[in-house]
Amino acid sequence: MCAKSQSNGYHIEHVHNLVFPGELGGKGELCVIYDCYLDDSKDERQEHVYVCAGFSAPQHVWKKFRIEWDHALAIEGLDYWKTSESKALVGKFAKYKGMDRDAVNAAILAIKTRLMRVALKHTRIRGIAVSIPVDVYSEVMSSSERKTGLSGARPL
Repeated sequence: MCAKSQSNGYHIEHVHNLVFPGELGGKGELCVIYDCYLDDSKDERQEHVYVCAGFSAPQHVWKKFRIEWDHALAIEGLDYWKTSESKALVGKFAKYKGMDRDAVNAAILAIKTRLMRVALKHTRIRGIAVSIPVDVYSEVMSSSERKTGLSGARPL
């Protein structure tokens, strides 16, 4: 997860207070609020597939996860993880430029392994993913139905 893209400036308590105002007395309400992190990706040349994936969990699970995740990053001198930067050796990974490629690959694998161990410990985090072939996506996005609205729905 890239910390740069995770900050949204609101707290989930604000959403709860909008749905269940305190002046109603809080009787008989049922609300489950999960925080969710979504990200999209595609193959390098954007020729094959688009993917959108997300992870959802209660706030207290994310809090514990974030503490452990940030600690694992800090051990490596990082404040976020971004796969594209690790592959291109840019951003926080520019420090590996000029090093032996095998040594770089081993270092990046060690970081990913440390982060995966953190992620795998938190079994209450659930994920979902959707993928669509680029040719299908392009066809839908250029179709007349998309431009006029699909079955009366608002265009994307």
